[in-house]
Amino acid sequence: MYKRTDLIIINFNYDDAEHRLNLMEKTWDRSRDLVIFDELHKMKNWKSYRSLAEDLQCSDKTVKRWLTVLETLYVVFKVPPFHRNISRSLLKAPKYFYDTGQVPDEPGMKLENLVACTLLKEIHFREDCLGEKWGFYYLKNKDGREIDFFITKQEKPALMIEVKWSDAERSPNFSFFEKYLAGVNKIQIVKYLKREKTYPDGTEIRTAQNWLSEISLE
Repeated sequence: MYKRTDLIIINFNYDDAEHRLNLMEKTWDRSRDLVIFDELHKMKNWKSYRSLAEDLQCSDKTVKRWLTVLETLYVVFKVPPFHRNISRSLLKAPKYFYDTGQVPDEPGMKLENLVACTLLKEIHFREDCLGEKWGFYYLKNKDGREIDFFITKQEKPALMIEVKWSDAERSPNFSFFEKYLAGVNKIQIVKYLKREKTYPDGTEIRTAQNWLSEISLE
């Protein structure tokens, strides 16, 4: 097999301040044969195909291909948007979650990633051992309203989950999406919470450690 030895390569590491500035200002040399991006998941917009493609000045298809490789290697997994019967059509860009140790050092993001990994593990267990059919999504519309996680069972709405670091007040987004998903269970998971409570409509506000230790999807 013929191997090229004349490749002109440039490497960017997001942890390096100068490299990070070049990435943000899009000032790297486009004439290079190969551009390597390291620690790119720490970029602010790394979860969106479109925003990541714009930042790197490449096509959406290229970004999708890169992320597909990471999925194949079990570095990331995706949580797609649920888009059936929701007004103003949901945005299509999926979220990606790394292993918790790879997430940028921001407590809220790490907690959300931990919950995502726990949900995925529980869903895989129920599918493999109990033969149940589960769906794992998030909710978001064009107005920016969002629910972190949305779970379906047998293709029917089962659970909406919001993840908060310290906000004990019921998320207003529950009420918005409940108009289209009536009767679905609602849980808000909070890391720092003085007292757990349940609202009249059934919305539960639970501490993260308690809910994760006895996880229930129904």
